[in-house]
Amino acid sequence: MTGRDRAQALERAARALDEFEVAGMPTVLPFHRKVVREPAFTAENGEFGVYTRWIETEFDNDIAPWDGELEAPAAAESRHTVVVEVSGKRLEVSLPDRIAQAPGVAGRPAAVPPSRRSHTAVVNAGASGDAVKSPMQATVVKVAVEEGSRSSRATWWSCSRR
Repeated sequence: MTGRDRAQALERAARALDEFEVAGMPTVLPFHRKVVREPAFTAENGEFGVYTRWIETEFDNDIAPWDGELEAPAAAESRHTVVVEVSGKRLEVSLPDRIAQAPGVAGRPAAVPPSRRSHTAVVNAGASGDAVKSPMQATVVKVAVEEGSRSSRATWWSCSRR
């Protein structure tokens, strides 16, 4: 949060936290709402009183525990696969049926042309032999081992997703 000064930023943060709602599951919002108004945090007395162990030693946790119930998971929405072309590559995208409607035909999903790609790369993703296959496109930007070296470390490379 930003403001012309700390007081305005705290006021905006408090308002934003008050307006933020999450339903159906416990969150840390009540904690944040209380902390952003704590005199030790707001420095109302002229001194910022929060330090590394402040929550464990000074914070008065009178926040009521969450008393709601977790909502039952919603039934899986029917989905439809469509094929799109991005930068010359065909990609299959799964969309809810309510979005993947054929123009002018209510209640019918759009037709999907057959894919030219096989799905075996996703099914067989993993390491075998000298190859490491990945269903996710990335660029190897650093290899942190030398050829022929042995290491039990799992992180040998650094990737950058596109």
